[in-house]
Amino acid sequence: MKFSRTLAAVALTAAAPLTACSPIYVFGPHPDGDLLTLARQAEADAGTLDGDAAGMREFHARQLFDEITRLCGTDSAGLPPSSCDVERGPGETTGAKDDVAAAVALTDALVTQSGKLPDESVPLVVAQAVDLTASLDAPESDDWDFPVPEEPIADESVAETAAELIKEEYAVQFGLDLASAYADDNLQARIDNLRPLHDMRIDAMRDAFPELPPRAPGYEVDGGGPTNPGEAAAFVDNIEATLVDRWRTAASDAFTEDAPAEWRTLVIHLAAHAQRAANTA
Repeated sequence: MKFSRTLAAVALTAAAPLTACSPIYVFGPHPDGDLLTLARQAEADAGTLDGDAAGMREFHARQLFDEITRLCGTDSAGLPPSSCDVERGPGETTGAKDDVAAAVALTDALVTQSGKLPDESVPLVVAQAVDLTASLDAPESDDWDFPVPEEPIADESVAETAAELIKEEYAVQFGLDLASAYADDNLQARIDNLRPLHDMRIDAMRDAFPELPPRAPGYEVDGGGPTNPGEAAAFVDNIEATLVDRWRTAASDAFTEDAPAEWRTLVIHLAAHAQRAANTA
């Protein structure tokens, strides 16, 4: 069917009162292009990776496609408008060669696209980057290669955040000392494994922010310290989990605030390291 000039003129005339509106609102919502790119990359990665990494990236793809639908809105039947229909799958995207490449690419894409993603979707994508990085195998040596910039990070606001984070790392170290007094052999072995991992993050933070405060002689413990082996084990679980939550929040906050790219990359790796340590040490 030909589209006549008369019909075109009528359409343009009818649309005239809406000239202040973007085409998205005139013709319906459209999928967010940056989220769609990330979703297709996750789907492609799921096809080239193996085992748990493939399963995680498939889960990430579902989350991202669902987020696209959520942003578009749905009707009473739970379906998005036709303008927002998305064919799920990798499209023409090439999957990562291994889980390390997938994690690096996701973090790089997140840092590069910062400011382009919908604000409300940022925590989801940051969480995916942290989880994927945390799932990587530990290096054979204890030399974790954190992406610490060559020059110290000079941003004052970020330095304040870093100061609060290192205080929380110190507080957990103090808590491990308290728990050690009541630890059985298994818990003591875990504490001995956790201590150098905290030191690694603290050293990385000090390299990036040389003016961070030193460890204080003592720290307050919410609810008091443990008094027996059972309480000590639960206490360690709690302080480590709380620290992981704090690191994950800091990573998400770095992408909703005007933080430098160097900090955004570093904080994702530090959050992932804390999460892996709490879950495996």
